[in-house]
Amino acid sequence: MNLAARKISLKKKLIFILPFLIALSNFLMVSGQTTYIPQNSPNYEALERMEIKSGNIRNSMFMELSPLRRDVFGVYINSMDSGQYLSKADKFWNSYMKSDNQPYSDSAERYDAKHPWAWIYRSKANLYQVDNKNFHIYLNPVFDYEYGREKGSKEPLSRNSKGVELRGDIDGKIGFYTYFTDNQVFYPSYIRNFTKTYAAVPGEGYWKPTYKGSDTSYLGNDFLSARGYITYSPSDHIHLQFGNDRNFIGSGYRSLILSDFAKEYLFLKINTQIWRINYQNIFAQMTDYQPNGVKPYPRKYAAIHTLSYDATKWWNVSVTESIIFHDGLGNGRGYELEYLNPIIFYRSAEHALGSPDNEIIGMNNDFLICKHLKLYNQVIFDEFKIHELLSSRNWWGNKYGIQLGLKYIDIFGLPNVDWQIEANYIRPFTYTSDTSGKNFSQFRQALASPVGPNSEELINIIRISTFAPLDIKLKYFYIRQGHALNGRDLGSDIMIPYTWASTDHVYGNTMLQGDLVTTTIAEIQASYMIRHNLFLDFTYMDRVEKDKKITFNKTNYFSIGIRMNFIKQNYEF
Repeated sequence: MNLAARKISLKKKLIFILPFLIALSNFLMVSGQTTYIPQNSPNYEALERMEIKSGNIRNSMFMELSPLRRDVFGVYINSMDSGQYLSKADKFWNSYMKSDNQPYSDSAERYDAKHPWAWIYRSKANLYQVDNKNFHIYLNPVFDYEYGREKGSKEPLSRNSKGVELRGDIDGKIGFYTYFTDNQVFYPSYIRNFTKTYAAVPGEGYWKPTYKGSDTSYLGNDFLSARGYITYSPSDHIHLQFGNDRNFIGSGYRSLILSDFAKEYLFLKINTQIWRINYQNIFAQMTDYQPNGVKPYPRKYAAIHTLSYDATKWWNVSVTESIIFHDGLGNGRGYELEYLNPIIFYRSAEHALGSPDNEIIGMNNDFLICKHLKLYNQVIFDEFKIHELLSSRNWWGNKYGIQLGLKYIDIFGLPNVDWQIEANYIRPFTYTSDTSGKNFSQFRQALASPVGPNSEELINIIRISTFAPLDIKLKYFYIRQGHALNGRDLGSDIMIPYTWASTDHVYGNTMLQGDLVTTTIAEIQASYMIRHNLFLDFTYMDRVEKDKKITFNKTNYFSIGIRMNFIKQNYEF
C-alpha cells in the first residue's frame, strides 16, 4: 500500500478510533458514567411538565437536546418538591420516573416491587438487576403485539415485535446499552405507500417483504431493529457516547434541525457542560441507501454541533450547525478531517474545501412565560443570500424553515390536561442537494421533519393524564404541501436533486408550488399502564389526503395491543 492510500485509510478510521484513544489516555481520571433515557419514553412528557410547573428552565437538563442523561435526570427528579403543587397524577408519574431511572434514583426506589418473584422483578422496572459497588446491570424483555383493521381492507393490520433491552455500567467508568427486536409488521396503507415510494420502512433499515396469503399487493415488513452504545466521562463536565442510536434537537413535536424519524446511525457524541452552557458535538456516519444499488451501501457523513445556553431561568437559546457530506468523486475522501474540529464554524471549513457540502444553520428558543405556559420556536437556513431573501424574485435557493409552538399545562384549570399547538413552515427545496449523498436523509428517510419541504403544517395535541395510569392523547394535523406537477417535482421531495431548479427554474419559486395536496390526520391514542412499562394500547386514526380534484388516499383504521418496554414510533405524516 502506498503512502497516499495509507493516509486515506487512516482518515476513514480516525473517527471510530478517536473515542477509544481518548478513553485510554484518561483512564485514571474518569468520573461517573451514565446511559441515556430512550427517545419518546413516557419520562419526557412527565419531566417537561414538571419543568414548566417549576417555572425554572435553568436546571442543567437542556431538554432541547435529547435523549437525556440518566444521571442529570435523576438529580432533578430526586430533588423535586413533592408538596401540594403536585397533583395525584403528577405524583404517580414522579414515582414512575424514579422507578425507571435506577441506579440514579432515591435508594427507596432500588427494590420497590411489592411482590418480588424470587430473584426476578425485585423492582417494578426490571426483570433482572444487579446493584453493587462495581457493577450495575438491568435486563428487560421487550415485546409489542398489535391487531387492527383498516376500513376497506380484507386483511388485518398486525405487529409482532419481541426482543431484549440491556443496560448497565462497569466500575463506574464505562456505561453500556443495547436494544434488539425482531419484527413482523403489516402497516396501514399510507405507510405501505411510503415504503413503495422510498423503498424504506419509517425508522428502520434493511427489511424483507412479507405477504398475507396469496395477496402480493398486501405488503408487510420483516426486519430487525438494533441500537447500542457505550458511554464514558473523562471529567465531570465532559461526557462521550459512541454507538448506534438517534438524536433530537429542539422543543417541538417536530424538529426542523434533527429529528428521530429516520433509522438510527453510528455516531460519536461529545457533551461538554460547564456553568449554564452545554456544547454538543455529533460526528456521524450514515447510509446513502439506493434500491438495487451497489453493496455495501454507500456512506454519507454528518457533523453537527449545538451550543445551548440557559440565558435566564425563563429563557434558553441554542444555535446549531449541521453539515452533510460524502465521497461523491469516489476518491476515498471518507470522513473529512476538517469537520472533526469541535469548535470551528463549519461554513468556514467548507469554503476552504471548495464548498462541496450541504450545511444547515438553526436556532431554537424556549421561553417559560409562567408556571403553566412555555413558548418555543426554531428557525433554520439551508441557504443564505441576504439580497435574495430580501428580493421579491423567489430565488430557488431561499431554503429556510420556521417553527412556532406553545405548550400550556393544566388548561382552564383542569389538572393534568395539557395542550400543545405548533406551526411549521418549510420552503421548497430545503434539505435537498445535488445528490442523495448530501441531502438531509438517512437510509432514504428524513433527518428532520417527515413532512418535508414546500409545506405548511398545524399540529394540535391534547394530552389527558388526569386518571393516571391512563394516558390519552387527542391529535389533529393539518398539512398543506405542493407535490409534483406533470411529473416534475417542485421542491417537496428531499430525495430528488435540485439540479433542475438551480439551472432552469432559478426564480419564481413560490411556497406550495405544484399540485397542492392537503392532508388531515385525526388520531386518538390511549394507553393504560397495567404495571411498570406494561401497556394496553388503543389507537384510532382517520387520515385523508386530497388535492383540488380528488381524494386519492384515505386511511381509516384502529388497533389494539399490549407492549412491554417497547416505545411506539409515531407515523404522523
